[in-house]
Amino acid sequence: MGLVFDGAGYGTARAHFDVGPEHLAFGRLHTGVLYSLMEATCLFSLLDSLESSVHAVTHDLHASVMRQVPAGLAMRLNCNGDPAGPHSGFHRSKGGDGR
Repeated sequence: MGLVFDGAGYGTARAHFDVGPEHLAFGRLHTGVLYSLMEATCLFSLLDSLESSVHAVTHDLHASVMRQVPAGLAMRLNCNGDPAGPHSGFHRSKGGDGR
């Protein structure tokens, strides 16, 4: 899907992708693609806080989209993770296209 990780550590992760034809529905970025890539970025924000024998899964995902994104723009994703206990955590993720 073209996601490029730009760095992770200390509960944060950054990634980006260029919006291309494979990401579109009706000429704009499909929000399902955006949510999937945001969720993947959030997983990387947790990796330094998990023990090697533990794996994280997404239990619940809530998101809002403020505007449509056309093809050709670079989306930047930032995620901050906050472990809430040995088996749960919360994330705040933001995406932007620089406009």
